[in-house]
Amino acid sequence: MASLIENILSLEKEADRLVDDAHARSKDILKSADDEFSLFREQETKKLEGRIAHLREKHEKEYNDHVSRASQEHARKMKSVQQLSEQFVNQQVNKIIDRFNNW
Repeated sequence: MASLIENILSLEKEADRLVDDAHARSKDILKSADDEFSLFREQETKKLEGRIAHLREKHEKEYNDHVSRASQEHARKMKSVQQLSEQFVNQQVNKIIDRFNNW
């Protein structure tokens, strides 16, 4: 009978040890999963930041090109307006005034 009790106690100890080992392994697995997830998130964040930087650079270049073209067009038109003769300008002003007076 004592031998049976000793066997049962031994089995209980073995079961407790197996449960403790399983808990330790599950903690290791969870830590490993957390580490992998953190690494994955870090990698994906870097990719996303790279894409955002690329798009920002692309759109800033397009914006600067557009502003440059618009400035050149504005300068060209201002130059053409400044080259109009005074006589032509006076004729156009008189036409406008005449149009308002004849309403």
